[in-house]
Formats: sequence, C-alpha cells, structure tokens
Amino acid sequence: MGTFVLNIMLARHLPPSEYGHVSILFGVLFLLQVVNTTLVFYPMTVRCSVALPDKSRALIHTSLLILVPLSIPLCIGLAVVNLANGRADLALAAIAYFLCWQFQEYCRRALFAELRFRDAILGDAISYLGQTSVVVLIGPQAVVQGWS
Repeated sequence: MGTFVLNIMLARHLPPSEYGHVSILFGVLFLLQVVNTTLVFYPMTVRCSVALPDKSRALIHTSLLILVPLSIPLCIGLAVVNLANGRADLALAAIAYFLCWQFQEYCRRALFAELRFRDAILGDAISYLGQTSVVVLIGPQAVVQGWS
C-alpha cells in the first residue's frame, strides 16, 4: 500500500520526464532485488526451513556473507543506470536506498526462515509505510523541487 501511494503521489506531482526517471530507477531497483532474492534470500529460506536450529543460524549468517559481495556489482550497475539517465546526483542516494532495502529484506527473510512471521511485521510496516510517510511529511512540493 505504501509503495502504491508513493507512486501515485510522485506521478501527480512530478513532470512526466522526471517521473520517467523515477519509473526507470524503481524498475532497475526491483530487477536488482530479484537477483538477490533468487541467489540469496530464496535459497536461505528454503534451506533453513528444513535445517536444524544450529544449521539454520549458520545458513543465515552465510547468506549475509554472500549478500554483501553480491551487492557490490549490483550497486555499480545502479550507478551506471543513474549516470546513463543523466542523474548522477541520484547515484549515491539510490545505492544507499538499495543497500538499506537489502539489509531490511535480509532481516525479514531470516525471520521468515525461523518461522518468526509476527516479528517481521514491524519491519514491514516501517519499510512499506515509511517511504510514503516521509513524502507526506515533507510535502509534494519539496519532492518536486528536490527531484528537479
């Protein structure tokens, strides 16, 4: 819901060309997320679901050790996309957003792997509703001025 509302707000308040940059950026971010989900998060969740508790914790830690170096070329790709779109000013912010998202998703999937679904709710609420709340708090005009 939070991501949907954020996209609606941005679509209404950004010029079409700027919203195009946002759409490309979000598309690339989701594509990069699929890479980490496929190579790290999904195998971690499946293997931990059938592992003994000690082995499960080792798999979760190993997944983090795989996630960190895997994210480096993904961040470079994200920077290249921003440069190609003429938005070098967004490269560091996009990389920071992506890395925070990966850490949040890692924690979320680790909780899922241990069947601690209730514990993951707070992080999900902050992640999905937090971005929309920030946009609402700073106001649509600040978003338009900051993006342009």
